[in-house]
Amino acid sequence: MNFWFADHTDFRSLKETRVPDVFIFGGIIISKNSLVELIEIFRDVKSKYTHHNMPVKYNLKDLRDKYIEFELEEDFRLLLEDSYKWRKEIFNRSKSIDYTIIISCIESFKKGKDVSKNKDDLLRYGFSMALMRVGLEIGALKSDCCVILDWPEGNNPKPFDREYYYAFNTGKSLDGIKYLSGPLMNLGFADSVRYANMNHSIGLQFSDLIIGAFRDGFKSFCDGHDENLGIDITKLILPKFRSDYRSSIIQRGVVISNSNKELKKSVSKFINSLKD
Repeated sequence: MNFWFADHTDFRSLKETRVPDVFIFGGIIISKNSLVELIEIFRDVKSKYTHHNMPVKYNLKDLRDKYIEFELEEDFRLLLEDSYKWRKEIFNRSKSIDYTIIISCIESFKKGKDVSKNKDDLLRYGFSMALMRVGLEIGALKSDCCVILDWPEGNNPKPFDREYYYAFNTGKSLDGIKYLSGPLMNLGFADSVRYANMNHSIGLQFSDLIIGAFRDGFKSFCDGHDENLGIDITKLILPKFRSDYRSSIIQRGVVISNSNKELKKSVSKFINSLKD
């Protein structure tokens, strides 16, 4: 059994943009046995700072209230102070585990407050673009797969449930785009998406760290910086992104909407800058 743990993040492409308009969606394909190994790494690293069951994520400040709830403010302070250290340790140790990263990037053509009106569609498009590649990867692995997403914002799973229904049963997206893998039902995928709370899922916490690092690194690269934790981590895990025999990652492990030509160029330059 394999799992695809996926989450999303976003950012503003320009300082003057009022709301986030670039969305990153994705995470890791990992087998049940490798997931057990990943959990042990997380538990070991966390135990150096706090209880091994406490959650972590790339933007640790989002979890402040959770640590306060369990009266672990001092643990939180230590994690925050050493955030570079424990994040790098997790990623360094994860290199020995077999997993594959697949993410998608999509930019809204609407700027400002109007972006929020089509956010559900953007997330659905991002989910579908990545899921198409997951289908191809699982088909090559010839193994079952369960898609596990972070609990949806606003308790609204409809964008993902609708897209998955069409992918599973018809082998097409909701918009009629054909999945090259064919219907997911023929590849051993579970019949529906599963949702989980990131606080209780190591797979989702790891996916959050991955897309957070990618977002952070890409933004820093676009701003002209060449030293950044996100850049360091993305370079570290670059071999884990899905690629072909020519080691091409773009449109295989990092999928960009074909309508976002400038975004595709920028992401390609970022990926190429990380290669030795």
